Amino acid sequence: MNRTFKSLILYSIIITFMSCKTSNVNQMAMITSIEKPLKSRYGTDVIYSEATALIITQTIFEERYENIDFEKFKPFIINLIEDKKVWEIIASKKIGPYTPTYTIRINKNTGEILNLWKSK
Repeated sequence: MNRTFKSLILYSIIITFMSCKTSNVNQMAMITSIEKPLKSRYGTDVIYSEATALIITQTIFEERYENIDFEKFKPFIINLIEDKKVWEIIASKKIGPYTPTYTIRINKNTGEILNLWKSK
């Protein structure tokens, strides 16, 4: 039951992410703030641990950026921001003269993907 519940949550998050419309924000620009008010729907956080946030991040990064080997970017940098309500996970690695950086922000309470972007 527990494994099924986790799979259902992960599947819901991926479907939500895939159904989001593309923002007009330049993908190369750093997003410095959360653009909309944070939702809090549940009495407890859905993404309560770093491990869960990292599993979701790895899945989304691999789905979104198919040609990138994110194993080379590990360990990811993980922070709690916005009064500890948002997971911010950063994958960054120096490759030659460039340092590609992939960042995702996830609402801790709902599992909603708030921001996802790549910068060089």
